[in-house]
Amino acid sequence: MDPITNLSGATPPPAPLAMPVQDLSTAPAAKFRRQPVTTLLARLLSFGGALGLSAYAGHQMFLIISVSEVTRLQWLLLVLFVITFGWIALAATSSVAGMLFVTRPGVQTKMRRRRAGPHY
Repeated sequence: MDPITNLSGATPPPAPLAMPVQDLSTAPAAKFRRQPVTTLLARLLSFGGALGLSAYAGHQMFLIISVSEVTRLQWLLLVLFVITFGWIALAATSSVAGMLFVTRPGVQTKMRRRRAGPHY
């Protein structure tokens, strides 16, 4: 054994797997399944809500900076503001969509409820 692999169990032992020859000239058969309507609604709420909030915030910021002539630096500020606000709005609307469409009554989730405090 070389000194690299003899590190007293720091890495798992090698476990080579079989690598059969594959035909890459044809694509495998795709299997699509229909998504429920709630998935479409959750995505619409997430992305549409983030887009709407970002547009509204960008418009309000433009009203603030357009009191006088808008300079290039103010345009840059507006663009960076809208990008940053859009990122945060996407996170917020995604969490709202998750609360509305994923944690509805009757749906079993894999998460367990945990009590506060230490568990012995």
